[in-house]
Amino acid sequence: MASSSVALSTSSRPDSHDDCDLHHSPHEGYCYSLTNARKICKLRAKIETPDYLPACNLHAWLKQKSGHCQAVEDCGQLCNRLGSHNPPYHLCFKHDEGSNTLPCHILRLPTELRLMIFRYLFPEYVSHLAHAPQPKVAILKVNRQLYQEASAVLYQESRFEALVAYDSVRLQGKQWFRSPCNKKDDRDFSIDSMLSPISARRIKNLEVQVKIGEHYHRAPASIDSRGVTKEDYHLYATRDSVRKLVGLLVGQADTALEKQNALKRLKLTAAVHQAASWEPEETVFAIFVVLERFSALRGIENAELMVEAIGQSWATTADKSAEFTDKLLNKKTFIQLRNRWVKTVQKPGPSVPMAKWKDPALATAYRKIEEFAQLMHNREAQGERPWPMGAFYDIRRPLHLARVAYERDDMDALKSIREAITIRWVNAQRHQQQSLQLMADSIDRMWDGDVDEDDEATSMKPSVLYRDAFEFGTEEPIAQTRKTSALWEELDATDWAPKIGSPGINVMTKGVLVRIEQKARNLQWIRLRTPAIIRQIWAAQKALEA
Repeated sequence: MASSSVALSTSSRPDSHDDCDLHHSPHEGYCYSLTNARKICKLRAKIETPDYLPACNLHAWLKQKSGHCQAVEDCGQLCNRLGSHNPPYHLCFKHDEGSNTLPCHILRLPTELRLMIFRYLFPEYVSHLAHAPQPKVAILKVNRQLYQEASAVLYQESRFEALVAYDSVRLQGKQWFRSPCNKKDDRDFSIDSMLSPISARRIKNLEVQVKIGEHYHRAPASIDSRGVTKEDYHLYATRDSVRKLVGLLVGQADTALEKQNALKRLKLTAAVHQAASWEPEETVFAIFVVLERFSALRGIENAELMVEAIGQSWATTADKSAEFTDKLLNKKTFIQLRNRWVKTVQKPGPSVPMAKWKDPALATAYRKIEEFAQLMHNREAQGERPWPMGAFYDIRRPLHLARVAYERDDMDALKSIREAITIRWVNAQRHQQQSLQLMADSIDRMWDGDVDEDDEATSMKPSVLYRDAFEFGTEEPIAQTRKTSALWEELDATDWAPKIGSPGINVMTKGVLVRIEQKARNLQWIRLRTPAIIRQIWAAQKALEA
């Protein structure tokens, strides 16, 4: 390798380039050895032997082999100065401390060998875990050719794992949290800023596990009372997390870049917690309500949908899990919905971008409310609990109501949530202003009757000297019919759709949607076919049979 490097360097420079000043060595004619102090020897070279560095009489015994520096100078030609024999580059004193112009000898290899090297560098699976070893992608930064070849191996052959839960999305060792705790200067906690959308949209093989039915956990009254249940809270939140992951894969707009459908193999695993205690029919529709947004994908050549049972080790055995899985996989409803989903995602063409999922105004209104909720969670996680946070205690309830309103295309409900947050902010500010004014007046009264003995005049009061610190607003808080609480009682969580089974009400089901019609008034309401809705339909059917 050394001899070939030297031969290449001496033959790569044309004769007309010999006079270039960039290749002249100021150390020419001197000893190339290092002193005991690790500095270049300043004595004249007395001994010059082919293939060895010139040396003075003092360092002649070292007999250091030489090479020609392979770094590229600004003129575009190889440096070619003498350097220590250190293949493959033999760097000279100028480039020994580092150079970004070294030739890449890996490009001399046949393409097949380079691809074998890349397959050795990159793992077969790219885990979603943050502490798991992640692929080393420094080689992608070498040059354009290596980026194209290596990235093709990484994103097309490696299998990427993702984990979706009601409160998080994990991909490529990175995490998006609904309640972010990490500190960010820009305070942007959207999934696009926490995960990498550019690399996500290049993934060809993706395996996603979605956790469903985690509502067995204890929950505060704010999300388990007054029209809100833990079951619906977790289902809508998990569905929202899935929507965010799919949005990361397909992009926001219908642009040429985002039309490129890289994803070709998709394996979904619905991990249903045994503590959910659902009937098989409820479990099937809970799964497809959560996973429905994956239907926005297109051009998937190999699509799989699996089910597994998860839970505490003492409560879930292998036999119980297998029985649970077989019961679902063989259920007619599950087979029909799965076949319909597979047929949809295998359609050719670009995926459906996020801009076409919902009215952009609706999506923007929901996103703004979510951004505010994330900011509140993050400030609290950072130990920064400013006084107004008490006014927004347990922001999870209005955020859940916003998710429900988004799914129901209810812009009025989103506006009501936005208005409730605004009124709480205004009232918190005005209450604080009144409290500060009381304290400022008390401090100011300390100076009443105080006389300066030097000029026998009344001293200037603090309210005069520091007017900005002693004058506050006098506006009264906005009147509300209900007292501010963590239950956010000013927001009505009642579903205004007629009760299923009521006289004059017709119910039609299609996939994961339920249409409730009141023909007498020519009205209809669209709802997700959640386990709660299924139980209402069953109750109405039993009432009719009775």
